[in-house]
Amino acid sequence: MRGNRDFLISTKLAQYLGAELWPDQVSVSTPSIKFVLSHGDELCTDDSSYQRFRRFVRSNITQSIYYALPLSWRIGVANCFRQRSKAAGLYKSHDITDVNPDACAALLQKHKMHTLVHGHTHRPAVHTSAPDLLIDRRIVLPDWELDHSEKARGGWLSIHGPQMVLHRLGHDDVVCDVQ
Repeated sequence: MRGNRDFLISTKLAQYLGAELWPDQVSVSTPSIKFVLSHGDELCTDDSSYQRFRRFVRSNITQSIYYALPLSWRIGVANCFRQRSKAAGLYKSHDITDVNPDACAALLQKHKMHTLVHGHTHRPAVHTSAPDLLIDRRIVLPDWELDHSEKARGGWLSIHGPQMVLHRLGHDDVVCDVQ
């Protein structure tokens, strides 16, 4: 599943790597658990400037122009956008850069499920029970940083029968009973 930094990964690269590209939202079913998996950036609907940027960079026209540039220019453009994104994030409120509860509820309703697993916000946690929004649980996956930070960050979600377990490097696991 591509995110906001690797959305340009092509089908050709995926085939070369033996990987499968997934859409922004996927319904996942195991024998005991059903949930929606999403990168999550499309759910940050209160961040209108980011949503405009997202639509722009994901358009076929923009991507065609980008790929027509020499590699050194593409690297420069990517670095420029990355720096601008980090700088803009310093001045945005915490609420704007988090997922919108109504967008989460609409996504779950569309898929007829009550559990959402997503990343993007870099705020790992297990949120439970928002019955007014038809959300039983929302599990936020951590980001990964092993090379450029003082303390390594990362984590994953594992499924064991009727339980989902959020694992985070350097933190206790969080067990979430789904039934």
